[in-house]
Amino acid sequence: MKAVGSMAAVFCLGCLCAELVSRLVGPGWAGRCIKAVAGLYILVVLFRLLPGKLPELPGKGMSAASPVDLGSAEQMILSETETQLETRLAEECRSRFGIPVTVDVTLKEGEGTVSAAAVLVYIPAECPEAVRRELTEYMQNTLAVEPELREGGPDE
Repeated sequence: MKAVGSMAAVFCLGCLCAELVSRLVGPGWAGRCIKAVAGLYILVVLFRLLPGKLPELPGKGMSAASPVDLGSAEQMILSETETQLETRLAEECRSRFGIPVTVDVTLKEGEGTVSAAAVLVYIPAECPEAVRRELTEYMQNTLAVEPELREGGPDE
């Protein structure tokens, strides 16, 4: 009976919180997302509180799925930051130097800081030497690390 009471409390709290937040953010996709997350939260709690095992999928010989390690939140944020930085730098180089480049940045965490550890820039083979020097100087000034220039693309 305690589990039913807990489920009812979670359901009520989830609904109330979702409704309050959706009223604060207004109608639209944000409100729908908040309600969807609240619904998922309620389902997770419901399955955890239900006694017994969940039914297993039929079929013998099926391998069990192994859990995927997504890393910590900091690692995910650092990875997303690397991706966004690479995209912005490639766009900036395209507009500033007139050449298409692919940038591969590796960030590192320090004591409360994040900085570039390595920068790899893929440039076209026909890139003039003067543009290579300007590009190297720009990357070094922007990221405080000397970039490595390679001809071609990351897949070559």
